[in-house]
Amino acid sequence: MKKYWDELKTFYLKNRLWILGGLFFLLMMQICSQGGKVQNTTPVSTEISEQTEHSLDELESLTNSTTDVNNQRKTFNSDYLLLLMGLGLLYYVAMKRKWFHKLAPSIVWVSLKIKRLKGSKTKLGRITVVNKTKGNLTFDAPVLVFGAPFKKSRKFRLKSGSNNIFPLTLTPNTSHKITIDIDQFTTKAGVDKSYSLLKVELTDTHQKKYSSIWKLLL
Repeated sequence: MKKYWDELKTFYLKNRLWILGGLFFLLMMQICSQGGKVQNTTPVSTEISEQTEHSLDELESLTNSTTDVNNQRKTFNSDYLLLLMGLGLLYYVAMKRKWFHKLAPSIVWVSLKIKRLKGSKTKLGRITVVNKTKGNLTFDAPVLVFGAPFKKSRKFRLKSGSNNIFPLTLTPNTSHKITIDIDQFTTKAGVDKSYSLLKVELTDTHQKKYSSIWKLLL
């Protein structure tokens, strides 16, 4: 807690002119929104009838009610503006101090995106692995899992090929992407079109498994 307080104090000292200027602007907005009320008085002849006086009283009451509603709306708008500006200032400080990064969970992201090439209609799959933990992690080659309703899933491990990138080690906050030709892969592996679902599984050297969500092969 003391560390965050020291960081906030340092940020204030560096940007105190902007902060104080913003607070002064907010104060002036609040004062202006509470502007003085003007009351209009209309002289009434002593010879008007009681019915006319009664109508004028109703009109005055309606006018006062309308004025109160307008004042409430101005106060609400002013408070809403103050809240938005306060949240904006808090967001700026949080981004400056990278508080969101500190609150982010330490996990490994595995994602799969599938798209078709416009010309050949070939299906390509892009596998992305992101290490958001605080330590180095080493991964074995990914496993493609093909699924179909009422059928047992079929699993195939990708070969490293000539690049020989696996086992792959990722340092904290780094990522790696792999692009594969799904049509070519299914043809060589003998996977029929009834397997319309695909996901990716990844295992590190500690035998912890990570997986993407199922994607539909259109």
